[in-house]
Amino acid sequence: MEIRVGPVTFPNTGSGRLLAAVGLGLMAACSTVATTTPQGERTVRTREEFERYVEQVFRYQNLVGNDLIARSVSYEEMPPALSEAEEHMVRSCHALNAIVIARAEDRDPGLALKRELAHTIAGCDQAAQAVGRLLQRDRAATIVDTASHL
Repeated sequence: MEIRVGPVTFPNTGSGRLLAAVGLGLMAACSTVATTTPQGERTVRTREEFERYVEQVFRYQNLVGNDLIARSVSYEEMPPALSEAEEHMVRSCHALNAIVIARAEDRDPGLALKRELAHTIAGCDQAAQAVGRLLQRDRAATIVDTASHL
């Protein structure tokens, strides 16, 4: 009798059962990703759920970055809180951006960077959300200031 794990067959012996268990564990590890939610709770997502979340965070981070660029605000003119939040976002999203660049260049980002992403994506999400909130407040303040000059 043999034990089949995916395309691999192991003998039904002590060492064969151990190898089969390790193989099953590796397959499960590849199909799920342990990560942290933006609220700080540990969670396990399917690979597909994690990829969707990463894409959502990447798109929002780019939207926020584009908003900063479109407003053509220099660091000297930028409110200190916004400047600090942007710098924090850049640091927090390093793994995400490094992986995107690697994939755009048709390179494998490597296991270490992928693991770093799993541990930092929630912080990246929080940092991008913080910049987005500050941009909304700054935009509202600019509208109020402009209206008062009319």
